[in-house]
Amino acid sequence: MGLGYFVETRLKLREGSKEILELDVVATPTGAAGPARQLFEAKKDAFSFPNVFKLFGQRTYLNIGTASLVGLYSPDPLHFPVYEAKGAELGIKVCNYALESPFDRLATPANNLSEQQRGRVIAAAWYQQIAKRIREADFFDECKKRPNEECLAQARNYIFNVRASFFQKTALARAEALYNSYLASPRLSGAAIGQVAREAGVSERHAWNMVNDTDRWPWVQALMQTETTARLTIVKNALDDVVERGALPPPGTVLRLGSLTLNVPLNALPRSFFDGLSVVRDHPHALRLPYLFQAFADLLGGFIVLHDDEELAFIEALTGVPRTDVVDCVKILDEFFAPEGGTFFFVQKDEVLCMKMTPATVRGGGAFLRRIVFGIDDYAKRYPHMGWLIGKWHNTLYQLLEPHLERET
Repeated sequence: MGLGYFVETRLKLREGSKEILELDVVATPTGAAGPARQLFEAKKDAFSFPNVFKLFGQRTYLNIGTASLVGLYSPDPLHFPVYEAKGAELGIKVCNYALESPFDRLATPANNLSEQQRGRVIAAAWYQQIAKRIREADFFDECKKRPNEECLAQARNYIFNVRASFFQKTALARAEALYNSYLASPRLSGAAIGQVAREAGVSERHAWNMVNDTDRWPWVQALMQTETTARLTIVKNALDDVVERGALPPPGTVLRLGSLTLNVPLNALPRSFFDGLSVVRDHPHALRLPYLFQAFADLLGGFIVLHDDEELAFIEALTGVPRTDVVDCVKILDEFFAPEGGTFFFVQKDEVLCMKMTPATVRGGGAFLRRIVFGIDDYAKRYPHMGWLIGKWHNTLYQLLEPHLERET
């Protein structure tokens, strides 16, 4: 994400219990939409020709224009020109990327960060990604331990369905699949909170406070963040549809019942989707919004420090959205998802704008990002009213990561 791309990761297509296809990363440059997306596959070792042809098949099947195969170690130098030539013929960029390599070897940067800023963002995102994998591993471990638990079974299906929605043929069909996944199992995070509260013998309010402010129950935090990912992807597909079809009305079909003729939409989408679509369609920063939302929810931890000029300038460089418009643009998420008369946000002490339903370890990733980007030694000094809480969030990330990083060393 530090290079300025909306990223979709670990996308899996399944039929029943059989996995058919898995993609590592699909990335769309900020300011662009569906047709500009790129496919990436990463290999821990050197890549091989079976990797090249597999990626060509995926790219062709999904109608993605370009793909990159990235290996940590280089193949035999004598053979590398052969890989490059065959890759160019197949529309596959082959890239040997050592950890110390320049970042732009992976993809052309699509934002205005300085090289130093970009390096620090990528470092923070690296730890955030490790935290994400830990949360998800805890979720699937919980599923294995309790295969007959209805809440977990529904949550597992939901996560699989969110990942599989990518493989629908049109942007509206992808959005519909995401909505249908939610409607099949609504309020899953709330159900999970109810379950852990009963098991721990605490109130649901106390359990919510634990996932909002500590590293407790990573599997619940994984589920919360998956629901956030689904919301962001719905908006991304709304804007992809604008690029694909412009301002045309939603596609439909004709049903005839005797003498009665009905025009029926092909995709069943809620009114809130089209209300949100009407807001973003003509927005001056429309094609930058998906990346802004993803950067806000993942990199920045779902919160913005409202009156911090350096932070707002950083978000402008990161996303291309002018600093004066950042907060109003983030609040566009309300147009899609806020309950009637409500909001998806709250403000702490007129200092921090927070998105609801963001788990503590994700907020901790946002705190850590600010620490290394802005060189913060003391959160309380930087943020007089809410520094104590931002520091607490930082500690949740550390507490989640520390046992795993220590084990790897």
